[in-house]
Amino acid sequence: MIHSDIGLKNNILNDFTVHFNLNEGECEIKELTNVYFRYRLRVMRFSNHKNSHNNHKSRNNNQKRFGHRVPKDLDISKLINKAISLERSEFVAEHTFQDFPLNPGVQANIVRRGYKQPTPIQDKAIPEVCAGRDIVGVADTGTGKTAAFLLPLITKVLANRNEKVLVLCPTRELALQIQEEFVIFSKGLGLSAALCIGGLAAGPQISVLRRNPNFVIGTPGRIKDFARRHLLNLKFFRTVVLDEADRMVDMGFIHDIKFLLSLLPTPRHSLFFSATIPSDINSLIQQFLNNPVSISVKSRDTSANVDQDVIRLADKSKKIDVLRALLFKAEFNKFLIFGLI
Repeated sequence: MIHSDIGLKNNILNDFTVHFNLNEGECEIKELTNVYFRYRLRVMRFSNHKNSHNNHKSRNNNQKRFGHRVPKDLDISKLINKAISLERSEFVAEHTFQDFPLNPGVQANIVRRGYKQPTPIQDKAIPEVCAGRDIVGVADTGTGKTAAFLLPLITKVLANRNEKVLVLCPTRELALQIQEEFVIFSKGLGLSAALCIGGLAAGPQISVLRRNPNFVIGTPGRIKDFARRHLLNLKFFRTVVLDEADRMVDMGFIHDIKFLLSLLPTPRHSLFFSATIPSDINSLIQQFLNNPVSISVKSRDTSANVDQDVIRLADKSKKIDVLRALLFKAEFNKFLIFGLI
């Protein structure tokens, strides 16, 4: 359950509480409908302090940032959506993990991990990666993309210990998750990975780089910093993975990505994974990939199965009370609260 308060500075539309109910089984939250961006609605921070000077100042700043006029043609009905119950057909994989030409040690670690059958992205991508083809994989978060590239790439490095793999991702949290998966799938195989992310001391990361790891996993900013300081020589990395490439572009890393890719040798093995393929990503594909195989296992947009409603608040001071009452309802078993900091 997502619950957020959207403030509209207008005589008629003032404060609304909007809640979105994801059907059971959904594990992702996509961006809301374009109407939010079209009308520049702004998410207001919930606060227990009524009419405080700080809240007033913050509200004024938000008005300057987002604007306070609502177009006359704003149709509130566009903010309301009744979820459609969508039936999912059970996925039947074309392969088992045993069918893939993976290293026996990797196969053993897959069993220890408890994987029973490949997910759709794993089923389609692993054979192509094992064959050395460039990949453009379109899949949502939480679909098993990490294993889809780690399993065949660990196998590739085990076959040639001189191989080096660079994995770029948008956030340090995702980089940490990828490293954790790497540790699981490479257990007992004598491989190592360096984690290069911002927000942590650079010294320990530099120490790991000096040990000549097989994999370097990190965010574009920290990787670029190490490359410019000649602490990381990318000319030895003949395999590169861009995970959640669209998010990296959204976060402003497009120029860093181009810079880093330009430092890699050619020919190289390139794997791009993204939930969407915007124009910036498409230009990267055209520029840096060699006849890539496109794989799409993206199921659908989330909007069809999102229950979305608008609740009018006549008394803004009751905002927290209304929220509290909603959260105590039985159907609110899972929820997120969004607000501006």
